Amino acid sequence: LVDRSRKTVGRPGIYVLQIDGELIVKRVQKHLQTGHIDVISDNPKYPTMTITDEERLAVVGRVVWIGRALG
Repeated sequence: LVDRSRKTVGRPGIYVLQIDGELIVKRVQKHLQTGHIDVISDNPKYPTMTITDEERLAVVGRVVWIGRALG
């Protein structure tokens, strides 16, 4: 279940994102000092991607339920 009212990255969590036109679901963490956003995959085959240019990123929403409530 995705809360589509959340259009910015606040606290860390799982978000639906559109990056360079590609729709993905990933863990996201924002660096408070720099404003950079880390896009983190649970699959170790995919490295963490750091977004420094927020124009490349559109937040579709925050995942709030995956068969159980998420903090």
